[in-house]
Amino acid sequence: MLNQFDTAVALDVGINAAILYKNIQHWCEYNETNEKNFFNGYYWTFNSARAFKEQFPYLSEKQIRTALTVLEEKGYIKTGNFNRLGCDRTKWYADTKKGKCILPTGQMEVTHRANANDLQGKPIPNINTENNSNVNIIPPISPEEEMFKMFWEAYPKCFRKANEKGCRAKFVKIKNLKEIFPDIINSLEMQKRSKQWNEQNGQFIPAPLTWINQERWTVTDTRTEKQIVADEAAMDLINKLHGGNQ
Repeated sequence: MLNQFDTAVALDVGINAAILYKNIQHWCEYNETNEKNFFNGYYWTFNSARAFKEQFPYLSEKQIRTALTVLEEKGYIKTGNFNRLGCDRTKWYADTKKGKCILPTGQMEVTHRANANDLQGKPIPNINTENNSNVNIIPPISPEEEMFKMFWEAYPKCFRKANEKGCRAKFVKIKNLKEIFPDIINSLEMQKRSKQWNEQNGQFIPAPLTWINQERWTVTDTRTEKQIVADEAAMDLINKLHGGNQ
């Protein structure tokens, strides 16, 4: 696979930052196409330094953090936090240069040790595939993989375990996944709003692999239902006491 970036950006902020900027551009455009993650007038993408490291193994986490700081200081990106949980510190990124053409010819394949006038050369291998100057091509994935991505993005990020690969392998093998996927997502969203998942800073949220293995989308949250009944009973009692004092 190929790794490409804009040579003008590389000359301005360095190769490492240009590589990350290209990735951020790609996913912001992807989210815009799918009308996802729109906040404060921008389409956003999110990632951690560790996740970027998995995508770009030839960069250290320190190099990644430095490159992201340079991009923000130079005005290529802006950062935010739109995570559902307050304890989640995953950074979000928006492309502030969207719509501004940096080079008339668009994106370039980068050369190894290229100079400002060199427009051809060996591309740096990476998992991000682009085969022309204007189009970002996402490697084809199965519907099951796409559904897992949606599930993984929806799961509370600060409680994700490192075993994303194991979760994916288990998730895509769920029986009748295509048919029950709406139930899976709906159940997950309901449980994310439950008292159990939100009390004590979310310490009772199960690991995603546990959630999948135990088919938690089929489990009725009886604890929440009992709590609702108890809360209603308490409210009735309070109302009666209040009415007695009038």
